[in-house]
Amino acid sequence: SRIKHSKDTQPRDRNIIGVKSMTWAIAATVLVLVGLTAYLWKKPASVIEYRTAFGETRSITLPDSSTVMLNSNSLLRLNASWEATSPREVWLDGEAFFSVISKKNKQPFIVKTEENVAIEVLGTTFNVYHRNDTKVVLNTGRIQLSLPTVRADEKVMMNPGELVEYNERKYVKRKVDPKMYTAWTENNLVLNRTSLREMLLMIKDNYGIQVEVSENLLGQAISGSKPVSDSVSLMHQIAKAFRLKVVKEGDRYFMREQR
Repeated sequence: SRIKHSKDTQPRDRNIIGVKSMTWAIAATVLVLVGLTAYLWKKPASVIEYRTAFGETRSITLPDSSTVMLNSNSLLRLNASWEATSPREVWLDGEAFFSVISKKNKQPFIVKTEENVAIEVLGTTFNVYHRNDTKVVLNTGRIQLSLPTVRADEKVMMNPGELVEYNERKYVKRKVDPKMYTAWTENNLVLNRTSLREMLLMIKDNYGIQVEVSENLLGQAISGSKPVSDSVSLMHQIAKAFRLKVVKEGDRYFMREQR
């Protein structure tokens, strides 16, 4: 009689066991991820954020009693356990005016931006602008800057009335009138040979409005002071100063020469 040889079932059994093991591993991983997600959702926030909308300014008192005036379209962040840490660090995107309280233990206060610019102070008042570039203006006291283009063991020291502007991995320092850069905290606009290009950029940054104008007009500049009101009134004030008129077509604004 012929003997029929049955096929070896061992490889098939091992495959089944392997598939089952992989299924259990995937299921366990999913459970871990679900549990972790639930934990993160319930975990209390570790960062405090202050935001302003277009056309809005906001006065903030920090836990150490230092104050910050946050300009339009800006964001300030700090850790929830901020005062207990050293140094006192905040992160800024936009523009803000700081009045920093000096601590008895000399705990430093540092303002950081996304470009790795760090402004370190002990007790002073200063303005920080961080949008297309970074500008730091010192009103009172003394501060030191850490910049990506400067060696880690070197600092850029600033005295009252100085401005440091950092852009494209280069910086310049010069003497200025600090009131020009902090007038916005009192709802004023101070101009000193300020170009139309700079003023339209300010409208875009602070109010979210793009104003189109002929390229040959952007280099014109004026000096003086104006009260800052709503965006439309400000546009008309600027246009009048440059002998232009504001025209709105749909959702777009234009400044054109008067005829």
